[in-house]
Amino acid sequence: MICDLDALLLGRAPGHDPLQLVKAVESLPREERQRREQRLRSLFERRVRVRSAGQRLDFAVSFPDGAENPASLVDPPSVLGVTARLEGDIPEDAEGLTFWASRAFSAVRLEVAYDVEGRELEAGDQILGVAEESAEVALRPSAEVLAQRRGGAAVFADYAGLGFLHIVPRGLDHILFVLGLVLLTLSARDLLLQVSCFTLAHTLTLALSTLGFVRLPSSWVEPIIALSIAYVAVENVLREDLGRSRLALVFAFGLVHGLGFAGVLGQLGLPRGQLVPALLGFNLGVEFGQLCVVVVAALLLKPFVPQDGYRARVVVPASILLALTGLWMAVSRVL
Repeated sequence: MICDLDALLLGRAPGHDPLQLVKAVESLPREERQRREQRLRSLFERRVRVRSAGQRLDFAVSFPDGAENPASLVDPPSVLGVTARLEGDIPEDAEGLTFWASRAFSAVRLEVAYDVEGRELEAGDQILGVAEESAEVALRPSAEVLAQRRGGAAVFADYAGLGFLHIVPRGLDHILFVLGLVLLTLSARDLLLQVSCFTLAHTLTLALSTLGFVRLPSSWVEPIIALSIAYVAVENVLREDLGRSRLALVFAFGLVHGLGFAGVLGQLGLPRGQLVPALLGFNLGVEFGQLCVVVVAALLLKPFVPQDGYRARVVVPASILLALTGLWMAVSRVL
């Protein structure tokens, strides 16, 4: 926030020469300046309001030394005088806040910047007239802001990381479905066929849904994803080899999983102007996470394959557990 605080501190009307105001502030005796700062602090507390979702937020006001000012401003003015810093706690679920100052203050230039990975990211400013409340300021940078400030490669890397995290460790339902595929057979060929069908299907619906061509309510998608876990697991108990019907089934369920991925991507937001690298990055992250699950599960199960009774002692019990888990997840998502 940039405002003519020098004039307020000195009790003068705004509009004086900035350099003269700064010199006048600097010439104040220390005790007198502290007294005036306390009065100005009280003015902030009474006449400035910061709100989130209509709720007024408390804040503490301080006046940092001039040496600190440049680092605390996005675009510092050429002449630096008195700068106020407002600090306070914001509710964890808050998405944005607004700023308002009474007529006791002059016009305000409200600048917005975010700290992204230790780098300051500017997001524009607002010029507020006297006693005008600001538009809501988002507490986190939007996908659009991030994309405007970062190149396509950086956006690709960001969304690849988000895609991976959606599988490992956050995508329990997708992990369980992939485990169901691995349990049927550890043959590299059969695993490749199943994973390829699943990948092709969810890539297709992820792209179509993200571009607005396919829509399905999450209240349908999420229970069906859970049921896909149960169905694949039941098939593992009833059959011992891969067939075309299994591949068709995996492809069909992959279409639904793709809609689930699209729902997550919709919540994250896609940056305009960087749609392609974001979509490709997210999908690649999902594939890499899925591949990690397949490799780890196959490595853990491989030592048991040569043993007698592998299917009876490992595949069937694990598949039954998966089926029950999938059914429980489906019921909980419907209710």
